[in-house]
Amino acid sequence: MNERLGGRYARHGVTYTDAWFLYAILADTKRPIFVAKVGISTTPLLRIAAVHEASPFPIVAGMWAMVGGRSAAASAEARIRKAFSDRRTQSDWYEFDQTSPDDRSRFNLTIRSLTAAAAHRPLEWHRLKQGEIQNYLAAAKLA
Repeated sequence: MNERLGGRYARHGVTYTDAWFLYAILADTKRPIFVAKVGISTTPLLRIAAVHEASPFPIVAGMWAMVGGRSAAASAEARIRKAFSDRRTQSDWYEFDQTSPDDRSRFNLTIRSLTAAAAHRPLEWHRLKQGEIQNYLAAAKLA
């Protein structure tokens, strides 16, 4: 995927010209709590990198999936916001207890199931860990 083209995505021989992604970013607060940011973008890697550079907490992982068009992505985001409304700290950030298997499971299952429901199909998720995000940032700055 050429991130700088925004909205264009090729996968399994199919090119999408209006591709919208749901992304989730996990940040380490140095407490038993992790915070997650959820949003939509046509350029998820660039968005994850931008949040990484602006976050007061180290970003430890980012994940994203191509949902479809803008309306499907916005629907997925709205469903997740509603499901996590009891965990909202500010804006699109949500708190979870990283020592709780139930919290980790709730986060993962909710993100995956509600996004698939909005897309009307199973989704392929991609993930970057902290070092990979930093490598992406370094490569993007050289380009």
